[in-house]
Amino acid sequence: MLGLRGLVPKKTYLPISPENICPSIKTAVEWGNAHPKKAEAIGKSVQDFMESLNMDRIYDYMYHLIVEYAKLLDFEPVRPVSALEECVDSLYCFADQNQTQFLARSATLPSESPPCRLPGEANRQIDRQIEKKKKIIDSTQLLM
Repeated sequence: MLGLRGLVPKKTYLPISPENICPSIKTAVEWGNAHPKKAEAIGKSVQDFMESLNMDRIYDYMYHLIVEYAKLLDFEPVRPVSALEECVDSLYCFADQNQTQFLARSATLPSESPPCRLPGEANRQIDRQIEKKKKIIDSTQLLM
């Protein structure tokens, strides 16, 4: 599983056609029943991938995703005049002791480093991998 970046069709999941969901699921289930060892290997592969994720990477991804998405916004949010700020740490204001401990444990800050910048060859390799994924998905949908 090392070396894979993200989910890979037919390695970590079976692609399902959004246009033909039910027949596509049926085909995937039939394939899994006909190839139990391969289906088990796919399940193990995605399980390994999921276990390799950690909350720091997930929070970092979510932060950068929101930052990039915010760049697409074309309006300036305005605080309603009726909005009141209860306290500086508003989540803590009404939390009991257990909730306060949970909030403190789950608090996180965005990464100080920007999203990674890959060298040109790495970008070309990622582009090739994306194209390969697309071909696999397209060829799988032809079977539906």
